Amino acid sequence: MERFTYNPEDDRITCDTGKRSIGKFPQENGMLYYFSERDCIRCSQIRKRVRQNQKRMTIWVSDSYKQKNVDDSEGRRKALGMRKMVEQKFGEAKKWHGMARARYRGRAKVKIQVLMTLLILNVKRIIRLLEQKSLVKISWTPI
Repeated sequence: MERFTYNPEDDRITCDTGKRSIGKFPQENGMLYYFSERDCIRCSQIRKRVRQNQKRMTIWVSDSYKQKNVDDSEGRRKALGMRKMVEQKFGEAKKWHGMARARYRGRAKVKIQVLMTLLILNVKRIIRLLEQKSLVKISWTPI
């Protein structure tokens, strides 16, 4: 992608030789842009960029990359930093605390399982913050 630039105004990609993509079609979580076969055959850089059986250049651009080019403000960066912290906690709940699959049947019982898991995660975080603040190791024994 370093040799290509994305232009959000006309939603096209331009290569470093100045050729623009002629079309696109949706792929998973993004768009696949393609260039003219005629332009790519004439290009001297084509052998370095495409696979052996390809005749034209295709570039996949993710939706998040396009959004970053459109809105790269300070507020967006802060929001992404906050999202990262929240997503890490959900990942911890899923990986280490059984949130990948519900243990019980019924909406009420699953709700209790989720609330108890999140309560445990918050208690762990509170203990960690208290340890950092006082720099004293808190020891406790479970009942």
